[in-house]
Amino acid sequence: AQQGDLRAFLHRTGKGWPETTARREIAGVLKVLGKLHRGQLLHRDLTPLNVFVCNARTLKLGDFGLVRQQSDQRGTSATTLNPLNAPSDILAGAVPKWQARDDVYQVGQLLGMLIKGDARVRIRTPEIRRLPCSDHLKEIIYRCIGERRKRYENAQELIDALRTRPAPLKTGVLKSLKQVHLAFTGILSRTRAEATKAATRAGAIVHGSPSSRTTVVVRGRPNALQAAGRDGGLKLMEIKRLRGKGQRITLLSEAQFWRLARR
Repeated sequence: AQQGDLRAFLHRTGKGWPETTARREIAGVLKVLGKLHRGQLLHRDLTPLNVFVCNARTLKLGDFGLVRQQSDQRGTSATTLNPLNAPSDILAGAVPKWQARDDVYQVGQLLGMLIKGDARVRIRTPEIRRLPCSDHLKEIIYRCIGERRKRYENAQELIDALRTRPAPLKTGVLKSLKQVHLAFTGILSRTRAEATKAATRAGAIVHGSPSSRTTVVVRGRPNALQAAGRDGGLKLMEIKRLRGKGQRITLLSEAQFWRLARR
């Protein structure tokens, strides 16, 4: 590893990596991690001190000293680990088991650090929208280091996400709002309270956020400060996640919603 560990390399160069290079090299690290996960093994120490830079900006994963086999389907003990890059809920003792999705958290940190060009401190979710990369990659990083239950569940899921862009969020067609489970996202031309009353009068059941029960989402204007770009609001990312698990969700524009609400 002629260039040393990743943290030292980024500190020395002071530059982020191009997105195509970062995607390629993180995918290589994930292939190694995927072999561990398929064998029910967890790395638990995916830090910039344990990823090494060879010539031609090739990354190699090292230091398997904290690898442990899962004691059961819930993971393995989270009591003995390196706190560097460990998820905050693990450090706080809020969850008792280290799972494959916690390895994914650490890979998300590495990916964000590569794009940012700084591995001295961990990436925080509010800064993801400012990273110099595509909105698609911002969404991937956000899902890796965001809410634990919404992370990619293992290395292979993350590899698939890096390789395949999600289907565009196109509006659908709906004949009635009666009995649909509906959520709103974005900035509406009227108040959210007015929209909720109109939806309820039309027979819809309104939820504050998309969930496993959601069948319809009404999309207003995107907020310029969304977490991961124009299509990367928290609710929009959740819609994509749920759709990826096979849930059918119809997306409506605000104009479509008000036409249906007046019927």
